[in-house]
Amino acid sequence: MWVLYVVLAFLIVAVVIVLVRKIIDYKKYRNRKDHTHRNTYGGYGFPFFNYHEKESVEAIGKEGESQVAYELRSFKENMYVFNDYKTMNGNRTCQIDHIVVSNYGIFVLETKNYKGIISGLRNQREWTQTLLYGEETYKFYNPIMQNNTHKGVVKRIVGNQVPIFAYVVFVNNDLEYINEPDVIRLDELHQAMFNREQTISNEQVQSIISKLKEHKADFTNEEHVNNIKKAAWMVENNICPRCGGKLVLRHGKFGDFYGCENYPQCEFKKKIDI
Repeated sequence: MWVLYVVLAFLIVAVVIVLVRKIIDYKKYRNRKDHTHRNTYGGYGFPFFNYHEKESVEAIGKEGESQVAYELRSFKENMYVFNDYKTMNGNRTCQIDHIVVSNYGIFVLETKNYKGIISGLRNQREWTQTLLYGEETYKFYNPIMQNNTHKGVVKRIVGNQVPIFAYVVFVNNDLEYINEPDVIRLDELHQAMFNREQTISNEQVQSIISKLKEHKADFTNEEHVNNIKKAAWMVENNICPRCGGKLVLRHGKFGDFYGCENYPQCEFKKKIDI
């Protein structure tokens, strides 16, 4: 009988040690000044069991892209898929998670693999990710605006004669507070793409694929991140990140905005935040 007591005592001590270590590691995680790994962090159950310290934002993003790529491979419709498509947008690098070319249209997909609750509006520059039952919130750039830029890049490559659709795909999220037709869950992707008439001929599909292949570029993720930082600095200082021209105040029917001085050759716009 005493052997059983010893075994039970040993198990209890082991569990306590694991719990203490988890709590200590979790407190270290919470006290960090940077939140490089925040998207790995779950918002449910016992919080210190739900984070993965070694998993980077890049790895989380790639995991989400892999899920979308896997989902696309399961579709029976004829299509050509570009995963992790890289090209140049003027003098800026541009990375697009997925481009799907089919008889139903061209689909530009931006993948998001954030956890927790997501909230935001179409015209808001930043959206909010909420974790830990509201205890932690993080801001990230509006993915609709992000993907509309990608859509514009694809449009400049393939032309205006074919329909292009842009969707933001959240693979692991509560979208209760998002009510936008172009922001969808992964299980809604097939219906969003193929619940429409075929409008592109086989010849057009082949032509589009060739154009996209011709415009592919090769750069590292580090170069892309540095390019994004440089572009953000240029926009902040009213310099057009596309052509280097000056951003000047303009007046449109929907309000004031900053536009490139080289318009119409360059159509870059900067919204005025209110």
